[in-house]
Amino acid sequence: MPARDDEKKDQLRRRVRAAEAGLIPLLAEAQATWNARGSESADGSETPGWRAFEDAFPTFYQFTNRPR
Repeated sequence: MPARDDEKKDQLRRRVRAAEAGLIPLLAEAQATWNARGSESADGSETPGWRAFEDAFPTFYQFTNRPR
């Protein structure tokens, strides 16, 4: 069975290498965005300035507890 595992690893390695050209700029943009959002606040503490999960994915509570 080791030959089969090696084959799967080689397939994955080829897929990652094929996507590498697009991943590098995407990761650089993500890092720049993260750094920009993590600027220092007025009180001198470094905060991300956003709530990543809550802002990206509204929760059930946010959907059901809206004024009607």
